[in-house]
Amino acid sequence: MVSSNNSQGELWGTAPEDWALYLEITFIPLYKKIISRVGLNAAHNILDIGCGSGLFMKMAGVKAGTSTGIDISGELLQIAKQRNPSAVFVNQDMEQLSFAENSFDLVTGFNSLQYAQNIPGLFRKIKNVLKAEGKLAIGVWGSPEECESLRVLASVASLLPAAAPGTPGPLALSGDDHIESLLNGAGLRVIEKGTIDCPWNFSSLDEALKGILSAGPSAEAINYAGKEKVREQLVATLKAFNFVDEVYVLENVFHYIIAGKA
Repeated sequence: MVSSNNSQGELWGTAPEDWALYLEITFIPLYKKIISRVGLNAAHNILDIGCGSGLFMKMAGVKAGTSTGIDISGELLQIAKQRNPSAVFVNQDMEQLSFAENSFDLVTGFNSLQYAQNIPGLFRKIKNVLKAEGKLAIGVWGSPEECESLRVLASVASLLPAAAPGTPGPLALSGDDHIESLLNGAGLRVIEKGTIDCPWNFSSLDEALKGILSAGPSAEAINYAGKEKVREQLVATLKAFNFVDEVYVLENVFHYIIAGKA
């Protein structure tokens, strides 16, 4: 779930247990959809790029053969290893894929590939490590209009200086046909695409704060503005999503694409 450079690894590793407990579980509908669509079997090798705390690998491993996870956050990988003791994990930049050509039946990137500095180059490397009939599955945020959580993250980002144009971020692969054109340029073709609801559900304000503060954008804002300022900003923004008592619900849509070699 994290980006390709060391600074991002530090950001996403500040509260790994909270990320695993409160936020990564919100991707379960997306993970289930992909697993149901890619036809995994016990002979398949999986590579999960930006594997985070290893939840997708745990779910997919029931149907697949071998699993390999890459993440820049060593803290998240510790949880991933506990969840997947027989899997292989590599603590490295996702843009430095060091695997042999034609190694994997499935490569996945959920909320991760958009953080690459060179997305077209990364897609070309993914094509190289895919087997001839292999598949790439990507999951990215929908638009800000579709995702209430992005409003919360935007409120946190407002505490930071404006990012330079072209800076990798959560929405770098979002938008109509953007991924498809990049995939085509790398020699990959879209097989299937769709949308999945992945809401954030919290049973208390404390849970909501722990979950959101564990995300990289929050950690970056904390480094710049301080934890108390970020916490105050979140408490104020989250009021709009307090349904009843201490229940907080933020609706989100993720877009997924399954692609293969052209």
